[in-house]
Amino acid sequence: MEQVALFYEKQTMDQVSLVIGLCFVNCLLIFLLIKAIKAGNKLNVAGMIFGLAVTLLTTLLILNIRLETQIKQDGVYVKLFPFNLKYQHYTWKQLTKAYTRTYSPVQEYGGWGQKGTAENQALNISGNQGLQLIFTNGHKLLIGTQKPKEITELLIKLGENQK
Repeated sequence: MEQVALFYEKQTMDQVSLVIGLCFVNCLLIFLLIKAIKAGNKLNVAGMIFGLAVTLLTTLLILNIRLETQIKQDGVYVKLFPFNLKYQHYTWKQLTKAYTRTYSPVQEYGGWGQKGTAENQALNISGNQGLQLIFTNGHKLLIGTQKPKEITELLIKLGENQK
């Protein structure tokens, strides 16, 4: 029997300026592609098709990226779609600490997304609040959140809030 999620959060990319910029680049490449086709320049057409394919795929990726976090009785579940198709499950026994904290995405991890090293990773979409997990082997995972108060309250209730 599957456990009920005591906490659930779904975050999507909310950087409107990035999406607008990518849409502008896509439109510009379509315009240049049409111009190259009319001019009969096959080399430019091939380059424009490649560039357009890359920017369209990047735009689709950014529009579909989402970070899903669940906290259940048996631990934390997290998925950064489309990079992780299934939830990664971390049991409370695997963790020595779990707490929320403010962090600097750029200074600590080099930005947003799936960042960091094997020993100190971050999964985040936006903002500067996160659920910090510290594992028994010393590795760390920070999961971005827009609901740090709710997580803190739940961790206290579960007896897992350690700092």
